Order: sequence, then structure tokens, then C-alpha cells
Amino acid sequence: MTITVVDASVVVAWFAREPSSGTARQVAASGDTLIAPAWLLLEVGNALVRKSIAGTVRRGFAGDVIRILRRRRPVALYDVEPLASHAAAIAEKLGHPIYDCVYLALSEREGATFATFDRELAKRADRLSIPLWAPEDAG
Repeated sequence: MTITVVDASVVVAWFAREPSSGTARQVAASGDTLIAPAWLLLEVGNALVRKSIAGTVRRGFAGDVIRILRRRRPVALYDVEPLASHAAAIAEKLGHPIYDCVYLALSEREGATFATFDRELAKRADRLSIPLWAPEDAG
């Protein structure tokens, strides 16, 4: 069974209409074990709050999605603390924000594929030879 780390760009696209929503649903339906740092809840919540303020999703939607993610557990959440030092080293090496590098640190630690729609973060993953999820990985 494949383990895939999903970042907030993928999870937001599960719940909010995005150009990448179809591919995001393929990630969800892939049968992979989906994991993420617990930070994911805050990042997803932040993105959805911004959408709420912009009027593209209803008020309260962010909280509803966070409750769904906590209750249904479509993504196993991992404590960030054990990943912090490795994420800092990756951030320094790549010149990229540490909060994104936590996803990369988890991918490396677990030997996981990484799913993201963030092009810059995907480039960083590629530099670390972390395999990126692709639609042909589904099923």
C-alpha cells in the first residue's frame, strides 16, 4: 500500500471548488494511506477562512471542514514536533518556509509520495527526490 502525504492545497480542493478539484478527488479515491502533519488543519482552515471573507464559500465553512477532518479522519495527522528539526534543515537547504517543509520532512521520514498543487513546493520536493503523486498513481 502506498503512503501519500497530502498538503493543504489538495485538501482544500476536496471541499472548495478549485481548478484542481478533480485531481484532488483522485488523490482521495486512490486507496493510498493519506497522511499529513497536524499543521494541515490550520492551513486548510486558514485557506477556507480567506475564501469565506472573499465570499466564495459560506461563513462557518472552515470550522465545518475542520470538524469533518477530525471526525472522519480521511487523513492521518502526525505530530509536528518530531518533524521540526528536520523541517528546519530542509528549509535552510532549500530556502523555503519551514511550515511547508514539514510536509517534505514527513514525506522523507515515511518514504511517502507527496501530493501538492503548489508548484514551488513540488519543485522543492523534486530537489529532495521525493516522488510526487500523479493521476496515474490512482487505483
